Amino acid sequence: MLSLEAVAESAQDRKPCQATLRLGSSARPCSARGAKTQKADKSEQELLDSYIGGRIVKGEDAEPGSAPWQVMLFKKQPQELICGASLISDRWVLTAAHCIFYPPWDKNYTTEDILVRIGKHFRAK
Repeated sequence: MLSLEAVAESAQDRKPCQATLRLGSSARPCSARGAKTQKADKSEQELLDSYIGGRIVKGEDAEPGSAPWQVMLFKKQPQELICGASLISDRWVLTAAHCIFYPPWDKNYTTEDILVRIGKHFRAK
């Protein structure tokens, strides 16, 4: 059993969120989008726009080899990017939990499902 008591009151469109979940359940606490109560346009358009427009503002390209701890996690079949991760030892990588386990999307990857790419600078090459 996991008890969540996340309170996000800084934004005007958020409310306190309290819930108790059983690990592995697909229940979504408080609302479908976490503690958020509403969106400006009542659609998923703002999410789609963030993907189309990009999320990096005034960024600079990294030089190849400048972040050797950064790795990519790929799903083996079909091969597609899952998430980024950090190399924390010669045998371990660390990534966010939602990259590996996310019940709403029936995501529950094991080490057999994942390919770790180390030393790649461009995803497409």
